[in-house]
Amino acid sequence: SIIFSGLFPNKMPSCHLITNMVILHKDLVDDFEAFCRANSSPLLLLYRSKCGEWSCSPLATGSDIKFFHIRSIVCLRMDIVTFYLGCSFGFEAALMAAGVPVRNVEQGKNVSMYKTSVTCIRAGQFHCPMVDAAAQCTHVIPLAHGGPLLGIHDLSQPDYGDPVEECPGDVPVFWACGVTGVETVQSCSKSPLMAFTHSPGCMFITDQKAETISPLTLEPAHCPLTFCISQNPQLYSMASKKAVQQIRAIEELDVEDPGMKQHTFDPQKTINNKFVRLAPESGIGDGGNELGMGKVKAAVKAYMPNGNLIACDVAADFAITAGVSSWGSYAVACALYVLNLCPIHWRYLQRGLGLSATPDQQSLWTACLPTVAKEEEMLQILVKYGIRSGKTANLGLEVDGLTFHPYHSDIIQRLRNLTLA
Repeated sequence: SIIFSGLFPNKMPSCHLITNMVILHKDLVDDFEAFCRANSSPLLLLYRSKCGEWSCSPLATGSDIKFFHIRSIVCLRMDIVTFYLGCSFGFEAALMAAGVPVRNVEQGKNVSMYKTSVTCIRAGQFHCPMVDAAAQCTHVIPLAHGGPLLGIHDLSQPDYGDPVEECPGDVPVFWACGVTGVETVQSCSKSPLMAFTHSPGCMFITDQKAETISPLTLEPAHCPLTFCISQNPQLYSMASKKAVQQIRAIEELDVEDPGMKQHTFDPQKTINNKFVRLAPESGIGDGGNELGMGKVKAAVKAYMPNGNLIACDVAADFAITAGVSSWGSYAVACALYVLNLCPIHWRYLQRGLGLSATPDQQSLWTACLPTVAKEEEMLQILVKYGIRSGKTANLGLEVDGLTFHPYHSDIIQRLRNLTLA
């Protein structure tokens, strides 16, 4: 393949929309478009030209690809197609306007680009690893997947672009990169007779202005929020503002005191953001004696009757406190449902490939939600086999001294309403 260079090198962030380019023979274009559609984050397709179309009127009036590289004019034919792909340079100016330093721009260097261990979804004859660009930014935007997750072992050795010098307090920030198109062309199982791509850092500048959209103007379903899961190693999670609002509403309902458990301590005094920080080891409890509640042992001793006697010593990574322990379990199931159907969180889980949950996956998560009928049937089975209430010793449909109707059934239905809203 021929690396197509000689466009406009990026020295400072442009206020115009900038695109990457891939030029292929017409026999390969359908497969390549399918590859772009399947991997929309690194290869966001903005425009596909017609065969032999040298201009790109939707993006740049009067443009002519033939004149961007004089030495290659003789190679350009009427049976090739140009793909114009989204580029991360389009938002560097927005980052700087928001007060986030972009080190490669400050240092006059090309952005660092790395081959990752994340494999793009194969389509036709194309398959390759995703390329991620990186800049050294402060914690103002703490979206850091981190090296280990991406298979990047040495930030000082980029595969494309220039290494960038870190400043104290910098956090590596990664995003999918259009240089993936270069890797895509090279991966083609049927070697193309001729192919052109942009040279990394030298892209096509359009007439269109790069829109700067404040997160405050986004709809809650599309406004991302980030949460630190751990500091060592440094890991973050992400969800939409809408999903976080739903989960927090679920959490508030989960800790309701039904009036018969007056001594339940206030979980907000002990731990915050429990559900948006879901960890491998979590403990669910309502009184402090349950496994995992050692995380809040001091609070149990301070707030619970006989706390010194009942406080559990075993600590989980996170303590999920609830009005009734089973309500905490219901809330976890509901929170997982919201997270796994959140497009922002799903994209994070897929390492930015741009996939979305399928209807089958949505049905699977829906089936895992608690229902009044399912929980009532479970209690009926326990009663059938003589299992009595641990609090009152009654043989009936109750948990922790609360009858299933109206207490538990009401909570279950309200949780479902919040989750499915």
